[in-house]
Parts: sequence; structure tokens; C-alpha cells
Amino acid sequence: MTSFCRNVRAVAVACLIILLVSEAALAAGTYVRDESFNALPAGSTPGAPWSVVSTGGGSVSVLPVPFAADRSVRIQKLNASGASSLSTSFAERSGRVVVQARVMSRETAGFRGAPYIYGGAGVVASVAFQDGAIRAYVGGTSTVFQSFRPNVWYLIRVVVDTDADTFDLYIDGVRKARGLPLRGATSSVSRVAFFMDGVNKGTFYVDAVKVYTEAEYIGPPPAPVFDVRAFGARGDGTTKDTAAIQRAIDAAAGTGGSVLLRDGTFVSGTLLLRSDLTFYIAPSATLLGSANAADYPVQTPATGNTQLSNCKRALLYAPGTARLRLDGGGAIDGQGDRFGGAEGDRPMLIWAVLSSNFTAQNLYLKKGAMWSLVTMESDHVLINNINLQSDNITHDGIDVVDGFDVTVQNSAVRSGDDAMCLKTGVRRGLTSVTVRDSVFSASNGGSNGIKFGTASYGAFKDISIHDVYVKDVQYAAMAVESRQGADVDAIAFQRVELADTGAAFFVYLAQQAVTHPGGDVPKLGSMNDVSFTDIRGWTSAWPRSPAQGSLITGHIFNGQTYRITNLAFRNVDLTFSGGRTTIPRAPPEAQPNQYPESNMFGDLPAWAYFLRHVSGVTFTSVRSRLGRADVRPERALVDVSGVVSSP
Repeated sequence: MTSFCRNVRAVAVACLIILLVSEAALAAGTYVRDESFNALPAGSTPGAPWSVVSTGGGSVSVLPVPFAADRSVRIQKLNASGASSLSTSFAERSGRVVVQARVMSRETAGFRGAPYIYGGAGVVASVAFQDGAIRAYVGGTSTVFQSFRPNVWYLIRVVVDTDADTFDLYIDGVRKARGLPLRGATSSVSRVAFFMDGVNKGTFYVDAVKVYTEAEYIGPPPAPVFDVRAFGARGDGTTKDTAAIQRAIDAAAGTGGSVLLRDGTFVSGTLLLRSDLTFYIAPSATLLGSANAADYPVQTPATGNTQLSNCKRALLYAPGTARLRLDGGGAIDGQGDRFGGAEGDRPMLIWAVLSSNFTAQNLYLKKGAMWSLVTMESDHVLINNINLQSDNITHDGIDVVDGFDVTVQNSAVRSGDDAMCLKTGVRRGLTSVTVRDSVFSASNGGSNGIKFGTASYGAFKDISIHDVYVKDVQYAAMAVESRQGADVDAIAFQRVELADTGAAFFVYLAQQAVTHPGGDVPKLGSMNDVSFTDIRGWTSAWPRSPAQGSLITGHIFNGQTYRITNLAFRNVDLTFSGGRTTIPRAPPEAQPNQYPESNMFGDLPAWAYFLRHVSGVTFTSVRSRLGRADVRPERALVDVSGVVSSP
């Protein structure tokens, strides 16, 4: 069948059928271990395929941390003797073996192995949380990769290459190491362990453990395969391969096959992607964006979306495509630090617009020059298993702009601006969206964790954000905004944990900006049925507003009050930074074209919740604490009706 499919035009339909069948099988992936511990009873000890050792005051147990429905394993050792460990063994795996887990230590002092990875001859790769540092062995040398803080989760991902005897290390989506020598050479991996031993004492938690080989999980590039080297690409990191890669894309279009990048670094400007193909970047390859702005021409998709003022250029551009997949386990590096100027002058890494059945998965995205991964007016979108690093202000992580049936999952983003941003720039809006099982954080004090807006013209409706972790953002962990006419309805945040954020919540309805799509008219918005359920964590003092509470406000516009309706907080347990010695005045109404952020009015008259112009708000099992003494009340309510509070 493969040789037959190489006669591409004659059998395009047959190859497409093969691709669709294979995609259905690949979508789920194949795991060696995929354990969230949520199905295990709280207080129990994990059983097979897990092994537990607890001696000398050690214990290993499943606990409802962070939530009753999102459990983790506590590994505890109270004495300076004995051991406490959680491990799992499996049939030998070779090639590129991925071990990933979320880890949180209650203390900085001492040593925690998290994880240690074993082959037939013993330890081959190891990560340790030790005395405030995350360390890993590079060959025979224990090496510090970054610091860690107590009571903060870290997503650790180790990729062991048994063929090359090297490893890659990712922390919170950022690749800290690539191709470094293993601690010990091996032909396979067969065991993973998390433990404390020796004189070490303390407590740490492990969750969301995944073990898989990239070959089994990702699968091979679908046939027919169009290797870009066969079209003249060099992959030497210097030669500009744009034209050669584009020839491969054009040849693969409509075949259901794949454009293959392997064994090298391929420098390129804008590539025009097409339908019915997989753009497959193998783990051995990097697509390196050209540092020359002239290699990214302005694009003009057939829409009047307001976000075209920012979205003009891209490295991978997919206009009007169907059944396009980006995959493979490799990397895309946009060299974002090499660009300056306005957002529209800088290229995105990936831009899919007016497309359907678009998938981006199993990739490392690095340093987009503007927003990194953008879908616009695209339906049936899957973003899965993406690790993304993007520094500097206006360098967003993932932006979903209008569309229907969008899923973002199993991803880790560390960005210089908003990490996960939902926007609407045309009347059709954004409907049926799920964001789950992911980590969103910021470098250099980036803006917001999960944000609706600021572009907010069409509706946001039926959107679920659940089982996510947000940290290190200076503004809001969760921001829901309508300022350009968006009707916001049925928005549910559930099981969201946050750490070191400026504000927990920012809920904002304002008839403020006159921005509207080309060919449309200004309109007014609304906000109804926004809920926050199972939320926990803490906020911190950030320089621009050191004692933020949560700003939740409607708006008076042309003499009419626009109210937020049916707002709910359920099972919320948060520590707020506090620290005020005086009570500020109530903030003014928003002004035209005032950019909304959680600190836009400075510190608020309440240390936890300031609500204004709200009808119908429920506080159920809401517990608020102060990090520092504060003279303000926990809550301040202005023009708020229908308040229901219960323990």
C-alpha cells in the first residue's frame, strides 16, 4: 500500500481514508502508565502496578490533594532513618521513553527523588528536589537546573533516549536540557520511583504520572511520506529551507500523507500549510524560524476579525484548511527574542484560521515572536500534549480566537504574557470549549493565567476550564472579561489550583470599547452564569498592586447599569496577600478605552472580594485567609443584590 500511495494523485482518496482510520487510533495514544490516582480511595495505599516501601516512620498514601476528585499520593518520612517510596515496574521499553509527573514538596530542606528512572543496570536518569533546587545528574555530575519553592507543584518531564544514551529535561513546559548524557548507559527503561531515604525527612506529593515511548504514543508519520530532504532541504541550521519545505507541502496536499522533518535544524520563513496532511516534525528535528522579518509576509485571510490588527504574520500559516495535523515530537523555535516592534510586525509560530479538524500535538514550541499557537474562527480543534515556552510581554502562549468545539489538554505553557487566552473578534464567538489537565504559568511576571478577552465581541458560551494549575502571574489567575459587546454565558471553572498570582479572580463587564469587526457594528454585552467551583491556593504581592483582592464588577454606561448575573463561588479555599493599613476608596467606573486588568483600580476596599453591579451571587463553602494583617473587610459589596452565603 505504501508504494502504491506514492502515486499520490491517483489514490488521494484511498490514502485519506487510511489517515482518518489511523488518526482515530493515534488520538488516544498508548501509555505504559497513565495514573492520576483519582480512582483510588482516599487514605489507601496504592496497589499493583505500584509498589510501596514505608519503613522507619515512612508512609505512602492517597490523599484528596488538591481536591476530593483530584487526588495525589503523599510520600512522607518522619524519622531520620528508614525509607518511603512509590515505584512501578514494567516491561522494558527502548527508544525515546517519556516519564512525566507533577511533584510538590512541603519543605525545601532535604532530598526527594522525583523521579528516578531505572534500566537493567540501575539508575539511568534522576531528578531530585534537594535543598531548594531541582537537580538532575548529567553523566556523573549532579547539576542544578532551577530553584523550587515549597507547596508549589512542578511538572517534571524526562525523555530518556536509550539509543543515544542521552536525556531531555522539561520543567513546567520549558526544556531545560536537551541531549545530555545519561547517568548510566542503558538499552532500555523498566522502572520509575519517587522516594525519600537516609536521614531525609519531610513530605512530598506525586500526581499525574505518565510513562510512554514516543514511538508508541505518537506513531510514525502517515504514508505517503514526503521527506523534505528529498525536495532539497538541508537541515543544517544555516541554509534557508523555506522553498524546499514548501515544495514538500504542496506535493503532500490532499494525499493524507505527511511532510517529514527529521535529523536536523530546518531554517524557514512562512510556510503555507494545506489540507489533508500531517506536518510531522520528528524528535530529531527543529523547525527554526528565520530571524529576518522580511521572510514573513503579511497574510490576509477572508475575515474581518478584529484580531487581524495583531495577527498578520506566522511561521506556520494554515488558512482554510481541513484535516491538518501538526505532530511528531519535535520542536518549533521562533527565535522570538530577535524581533521587536508592534505585534502585527512579529510572526506567530502557528496560525490556523478559518480551518476545521485542526490538530496540534506532541510538540515543543519555543519563543514565538508574538502569540505562539493561535486558532482563529476554526472548528473541531485539538491542542494536546504541547510544551510551550515564550518569554517577554505580548508573547502569549495559546490563543483561541472564535470557533466551535475546541479542546486544549495535557499541555504546559510558560509565557511572558497571557498563558491561555480565549478571544472573540467576530460575531460568531467562541462556543463549546474545554481546557483541562494543564499547567499555565508565566515567566518574568507575565500577565494572566487563563483569560477571556480582552478581545470580546462575539459570545463566549459553554466553556469548561477544569483540572488546571496556574502560577506566577502578576495579574489574575482567572479573568473573564466582556468589554466590546460579548455575551458571556455558561462559563465553568472547576478544580483550579493557583499559586503566587496577583489576583485569584477578575470578572469584568463593561460597555467600553467601540472596536468591532469589519462590516459589523458596535454592540453591547452581558455576563451570566459564571461559576468557580473547587478553587484553592494563594495570591502574592506584586509591585503594581501589592495587596490585590478580586475585582468583580459590572458597569454604568450612558446612565444604564449593566449587571453581572448569576455568579457562583463554591468550595473556594484561598489565602489572599493582604497587607493594607488603610482602606482605599471604592474604584471609579471604567473609562472608555481603559485597558482592563485585575489591578486597573489599584488596591480595592476589600482584601478578598470586591463586587459591584452584580445580581445574584452565591458563596458556598468559601474560606478566605490573610497572608498579612489587613484592615479591610474580606468582602465589599456595592449595588449587589441576591447574595446567598452558606457554610
